[in-house]
Amino acid sequence: MATREDYLRFLAEKRLSEDDVAPIMRRQYWSQEALAKLEAYKASLQPNFVDLYDGLRDAVTSPFGILEFFLGLARRQEAGDNIAKMESSNANLLLQGMVRALERRVRQSRMPVPDVPIYHGVYPTRRFNAVAHSRGQGYLVLVESATLEIIEVVTTLVCSDPNARTAVVNDIETVCRSYWTGLNGKRRDRYLPAPVEEYELQLVSSAEEYAKGVALTSAAEEFAIAHEWGHINLGHRLVGTACAMPQPVSDSTQVVDREQYEGAWEEEFSADLWAIGALLGSSSSENADMALAGALLFVNLGRQIEGHAVGGLAQVSTHPPAAERVWMLDRFAERYRRTQYDTKGSQGSMSMQVRAVMDEAFIREFGVEALDRAVDEEKLAKLYKSLTRYIFPYCKELFST
Repeated sequence: MATREDYLRFLAEKRLSEDDVAPIMRRQYWSQEALAKLEAYKASLQPNFVDLYDGLRDAVTSPFGILEFFLGLARRQEAGDNIAKMESSNANLLLQGMVRALERRVRQSRMPVPDVPIYHGVYPTRRFNAVAHSRGQGYLVLVESATLEIIEVVTTLVCSDPNARTAVVNDIETVCRSYWTGLNGKRRDRYLPAPVEEYELQLVSSAEEYAKGVALTSAAEEFAIAHEWGHINLGHRLVGTACAMPQPVSDSTQVVDREQYEGAWEEEFSADLWAIGALLGSSSSENADMALAGALLFVNLGRQIEGHAVGGLAQVSTHPPAAERVWMLDRFAERYRRTQYDTKGSQGSMSMQVRAVMDEAFIREFGVEALDRAVDEEKLAKLYKSLTRYIFPYCKELFST
């Protein structure tokens, strides 16, 4: 059975501890202005004598004023406690809360979910990935730090001012290029490279943009977790060492022997499809598009990062080229939109917005020819049909030709 103790032992095997896991509130990526706003807000939650006197004086003038006054004090105390918890607790606390909510939702979907003990934890490395390890009779699902941090930066950018599209695309480019450069240099002194730390993350200008950014962040991180659940639920062989992104190599001529890795690649496609099927099957119609957007953001970020690997050449990997994963999920998204809800106006949906922004960032960095050359559509279409019939036998109306 996988437990917290198994997780801590795993970290110890890697010469790490839970102290190495990033805090929930990653203040190292905030601007000085944003930090000043936070400190001012925290100070405002601590009432002084004048505040208390004025509040009580106003409270006695209304029938329920005293009750409202003390309720207000309790809310301020709760807000302060929450900030203190976020500053002192690591990202495992955030992950556990997300997983509990996700488990409840997925069990409401039509996907078969065996009762297997799984413990989830953050793995403090700089790789953009999540991975499942078999431990005894259960599993550890580890979400790597860079996955959480890059997603948070990019979702803030995607959901920021649409009139600043050029700047947004440039910033996404820089985030992914800096990540790859740092990984290639094997720098371990920070989770993301220095240029990313300089970003002004207080980009959102309205409550609506902020809410969209939070929802998109959650959707992308949920997809990363659900992908690992897909491996477990489909009975895949888990090696526990694979990384979704290709690793830097010194020989730029090294390319993939596709036949050697085809079985492993099919498992990755299957896990992607299982994950998106589970997330959509457990989402209300108004949340379905956000679930699609999160999945598309995750795989398109992978494609953007992978594009920097030895000039864009595919490398030997247990994972398929990210462009092929993008193609597969695109086909799923198109069919889902067509059969499950009216696609009128879908060009303005979050999933379409994510796709358009990430395509633009990829083209700007690597050129339109790189976008077009990546996949053998005929071969992938046949594989897609066979995988969907295997994974979704109950849903003929969605995947009938």
